[in-house]
Amino acid sequence: MNDRPYQLIPYQLTEENFRKYEPFITRAVNAWPQETEFVRDEMKDAKGLISPHTFAARMRDAILSFKRYSWTPTTIDIPKLQAMTGQFSIAFGEGGSVWWKAKGKRGRPPTDPQKARAQGFAIDADVDRKPWKEVTEDEVRAVALLLDKGRLTGPIVFDGLLPHETKETIEAEFNVVLTWDHENRKTIISA
Repeated sequence: MNDRPYQLIPYQLTEENFRKYEPFITRAVNAWPQETEFVRDEMKDAKGLISPHTFAARMRDAILSFKRYSWTPTTIDIPKLQAMTGQFSIAFGEGGSVWWKAKGKRGRPPTDPQKARAQGFAIDADVDRKPWKEVTEDEVRAVALLLDKGRLTGPIVFDGLLPHETKETIEAEFNVVLTWDHENRKTIISA
């Protein structure tokens, strides 16, 4: 029997593989909650460039390896990574990039009232809905949570204007944008 226990670990989960991806994980954890993009030129191994799919898979393997085997010392902020667990995903972007981003995030919604209105009214045109009137802050928070988690598709349009402080609080807490459509006197909430 071999007395080198690391050979019992699949290569993707070895410390050697973890160390290759440790700088990328450290960069993403330090930048969190901001998204981190890894561009094509960064995706290299000993043989040269690797595909974005391989890069993303190996980064996921490195995170799993780190959690399973607690490689030390490390440059990763361990408490922050633990707090982030379940909140991020590693996904593919345009042009062969890979993104470390909030789970379910599909990019920042429009803040321009005309774009948000067009998006909202195009969706509203598909369904015969009654206007949502006299909305409460709790209802808006519930919709924001559901949009943020991808359980509800938006944008959602409702009558009236929320107080600025409420709007800022909800936008800070959830990955949504509340846009005031002055022309139609409606608020548009988008994820």
